[in-house]
Amino acid sequence: MRDLGILSVTDPFWDPDSVGLLSSEQIARKFGQTSLSRLAYHRRQVRKTGPLRLSQQIGCLLWLNRNDLLSTRGEERLLFLQSRAPWGALEAGMQFAQRLQVEEKLVLDLYHWLVNLNCFPSTRKLRTFRARRIGIGYRDKGTLPSSSATARKKADSESWVHESAVPEWLLSLVGSSPNVREGEWVDLPELVSELQTGLAPEDLRLLLDL
Repeated sequence: MRDLGILSVTDPFWDPDSVGLLSSEQIARKFGQTSLSRLAYHRRQVRKTGPLRLSQQIGCLLWLNRNDLLSTRGEERLLFLQSRAPWGALEAGMQFAQRLQVEEKLVLDLYHWLVNLNCFPSTRKLRTFRARRIGIGYRDKGTLPSSSATARKKADSESWVHESAVPEWLLSLVGSSPNVREGEWVDLPELVSELQTGLAPEDLRLLLDL
């Protein structure tokens, strides 16, 4: 699995050996021309297209994994999104990955997203997830998590709500901050934090009085 952290900006973004195994010559040629120096360009293109649904993000990452193109950062993000997604989104993600496998145009249309998802900058939630996953370590089969750990996990899960449950005007105040949104899901504590740091105290008081 490709570790982007040890590559220089002039190195190819995708593993050349894996790119050469792609069934589509057009996709292989396009992927082979990608370099780390152009990541900022791909991120700008992604921002122009708007957010991708959670199931589609999972599907893109599953397709990359299927074709041995997933990086260590992409793997971490895939695990994180799968841990948050409802079963319906996971099923839809697998179906979307199957579409990518047979629809060349769809892969080319989502090219910038495929690059971006495979090198997504680490958000606060992702860093917390990483630390918790690494910190678990080895546990005996007969050992059960403590009630406090269960409570923390439940509280962490319930802090995420679907974007449809949050007024659009409220989300517009924080833009597309990656600390607040993961696909279709909104982290309520992070939303409050962003509002507190991004708004003047008097504006925040007016907002809370609405």
